[in-house]
Amino acid sequence: MNPLLKYLKAIIEGESELQPWSSWFEDNKNALSSLLSRGAYLRLKHNPIQEIPNVLASHGIPFDAVNRPVLPVGETDFSWIRLEWLTERVSPYSSADYQKAATESYLLVDLLRLVEIKREGDEPWHFRSPDATWRNKMGCAGIALVRAKEVVYAITLLMN
Repeated sequence: MNPLLKYLKAIIEGESELQPWSSWFEDNKNALSSLLSRGAYLRLKHNPIQEIPNVLASHGIPFDAVNRPVLPVGETDFSWIRLEWLTERVSPYSSADYQKAATESYLLVDLLRLVEIKREGDEPWHFRSPDATWRNKMGCAGIALVRAKEVVYAITLLMN
């Protein structure tokens, strides 16, 4: 297997002992630009978690979809947040994250959307992707709105 594709497969499957994404990408940008179309290269550079599965699929490389941290393709698809990533239930009145979301203008729209779609029985939770995603500079954390054991909305507050 091409070493570039092997690394992409390893990172999307959550291997923990990998070179950090930013330095690996810098070291391999010329080889990647030769391997991929210009569009795929740019998508990989700017949205790696979303693009890696597409690159692997286009090269016919299977990967473990169970634990891969996938960013949403569409605005309403929050299945990329795994239930095992939920860390604690939060109250909108006491959570520092809610207060941050309410005071940051770029997050206010997201918070208003969460309040708009919240139904009785929905639960807001903190979420945090696994440690391996943080070590590989692909981690994310925030607030997820859970309805019947399914994440129906999320606000990403931190990415690395």
